[in-house]
Amino acid sequence: MTATTVAAGWLIGMASVLALVSFFEVAEQNRRHTQTVEEVERLMADGVRVLQELNAEVAPDCASASLDTMRAMVFASPYVRDIGVLDAQLRLICTTTSGKIDPPVGYTPGVSLLGTDGVVREMWVDTPLIVRNGRVSASVVRHGSFNVVIDPYATDRVYQRGASLFWARLDSDAYELVSNFKALSDTRRDAMRALVGRADVTSMLLPAQGMWALSNTAGSGAIWVQSFVSIEEVIRQRADTLALWATVLAIIAALVFMPLLQRLRYLHSVPGRIEKLLVPGNVVCLFQPIVDLRSREVAGCEVLMRLRDGDTLLTPDKFMAAVVEKRLTWVLDRAVLQQAMQDLATLGTAARPLKVALNLFPENVRFEALHKLVQSVPQLAERNWQIGFEVTEQNYSPEVLTEVAALKQAGYPVSVDDFGTGYSNLGSVRNFAPDVLKIDRSFVMDIQDAAVRSTLVPEIVGIARAVGADVVAEGVELPEQAQRLNELGVRFAQGYLFAKPLVLEAWRGWLKERSMLLK
Repeated sequence: MTATTVAAGWLIGMASVLALVSFFEVAEQNRRHTQTVEEVERLMADGVRVLQELNAEVAPDCASASLDTMRAMVFASPYVRDIGVLDAQLRLICTTTSGKIDPPVGYTPGVSLLGTDGVVREMWVDTPLIVRNGRVSASVVRHGSFNVVIDPYATDRVYQRGASLFWARLDSDAYELVSNFKALSDTRRDAMRALVGRADVTSMLLPAQGMWALSNTAGSGAIWVQSFVSIEEVIRQRADTLALWATVLAIIAALVFMPLLQRLRYLHSVPGRIEKLLVPGNVVCLFQPIVDLRSREVAGCEVLMRLRDGDTLLTPDKFMAAVVEKRLTWVLDRAVLQQAMQDLATLGTAARPLKVALNLFPENVRFEALHKLVQSVPQLAERNWQIGFEVTEQNYSPEVLTEVAALKQAGYPVSVDDFGTGYSNLGSVRNFAPDVLKIDRSFVMDIQDAAVRSTLVPEIVGIARAVGADVVAEGVELPEQAQRLNELGVRFAQGYLFAKPLVLEAWRGWLKERSMLLK
């Protein structure tokens, strides 16, 4: 997922760079087109001026006086380099460069060009001249019995600016293609033709033959020039720029996207969502029976929990560190207590009083908050469910001892969980005055073999008797363990020997089998 997202981000970035490069390419086309149109207009204006003077002042013949007058006009013109005279059949009979031509050069129709002055003139673009056996080409404009040759060096500058198509206006609505510099296909040429004469469209993305290209159009009243550059050409022409940006984006991805993705991954992880998960509806309570070792009757249960995350049930080791780190211990304890009481309320009335022990973080041993929560479901006490609390063995502060005393006085049984794994002594336990000491499972595992650790069980039993507390052994899995614990004076036990932690319906069934629920 991370690699895919980074790759997608990189591709989006490259697409944005390509769009930006294309934008600058269109801007460059606009600049070149503007220059082209302006220069063509200058060339055409000079040619039209000379033609107007020729038709008004010079006889259309090849006499020496006429040729000298025409040569003077060429000399005075910035762009006209030759003038030709045509006979009645529009054959070229002489020029200022070659003099009289015998035989005359036959007429080949050109493109009709409607000028801004409303006069139609004929034009040939990049046509071979008679000089140097046709090895020189230039643009030629004709009106009446004269034509003028435009400076080929000036027109070359126009062509070299990269325009693809050159259109001339035939009348107010029609344009004719004068030159197809890039030899565009008919499909592309026709698509471009639709833009000619439209002042409202200067550039666009044009799909042609399955390929996207940049189309750009600019023009004046008489002529229009267009460019057609495929995206492939843009990439090829701007390869260095794109390669540089590809490297830059890769670095950005490493510096920006990766930390961002790590943040997103965290936000989707259990620690990132733990606060939203800690609601009663996501808490799954598990009830593990506590059994009297002498009578084998149920005395109550301990409430364990799992956290629902979609279709997954998370064990405490998967989220507890995040709960502590984010100081959400009260949020968790409150959600578990609320859900447990809601579950118990659905069971109805127990046949006799059963103690229900819920685990608390030490900092959450607060009488007023806990009492208020329990009192929100008053029917539990009426139905023989006696809520109590377990706290882990620790060096108890005076504040905790005060809160414990208030809980005990209000009738809430208080247990010390995992007793024997901390640093409690008889004095600290006497100050705490618990109702129950729970022996950690590590003391029970090898009790039948009289392992060193298990020999401390009688000491724990002695401490419990000294403070008037009951003893519950955790993790009892074998009959031999239960028998030995009973012999050592341990009254109650819980573990897989009696039942594993049960979900609500399984707990209901377990109690019904033992006739512990009243109808």
